[in-house]
Amino acid sequence: SSGEDFYHYSQPLRIKPRCLKCHGTKDKAPQSIQKRYDNAYDYKIGEIRGLLSIKLPARIIKQRTHELLQHNIISHFLGMLLSFVLIALLFNRTIISRIKTLQRGSASLAQGNYKTQIKLSGNDELTQMGHEFNNMAKMIALREQQLIKQQSLYYALSQTNKSIAQLDSSDKLLNKICQIASNQNNIIFTWFGMADSEQKKLIPVAQAGQTNGYLD
Repeated sequence: SSGEDFYHYSQPLRIKPRCLKCHGTKDKAPQSIQKRYDNAYDYKIGEIRGLLSIKLPARIIKQRTHELLQHNIISHFLGMLLSFVLIALLFNRTIISRIKTLQRGSASLAQGNYKTQIKLSGNDELTQMGHEFNNMAKMIALREQQLIKQQSLYYALSQTNKSIAQLDSSDKLLNKICQIASNQNNIIFTWFGMADSEQKKLIPVAQAGQTNGYLD
């Protein structure tokens, strides 16, 4: 009468075997049923003896449906957001952080720190790249050491040639060569000796650097 919409659900009530316990023949019905009912007997299985009817306002159904839909949308959104966060954290841990480690190692190597070594966990292409980077750094360090040695040798030879042209005695020349050599990296001292055939030993004739009693 109010014009409000309703959802109506109805279902017939059919007699089942368990119903006959109270609504079969009257003489077999419980005393409480006999005292209460006069003619609710002699039912047959399958007969329709009533109707179950449920009537609900449509606005309540729609409101409840809307609430469930909203709840599901929020739940799914939060679940997807959490999944994205976990994926981002996993991606950052497995990919981005290791790429940053490679970048820091490359920057350190570019600044001349040839002892740079990086550590990457895992067993994938990035880990293999890290191993290759470490091998490259070792090779560069080795080449750098070789280059320094070559430069030192070239400098020593250059200074020796100048000394040969400038000095007029072998004693001065030998002492100068010892000084030039001892000034190079990783050389503690240098010396020249002359073989004495009578004493059968080397007699020091020039030296430079820290002998620490070696020639005594």
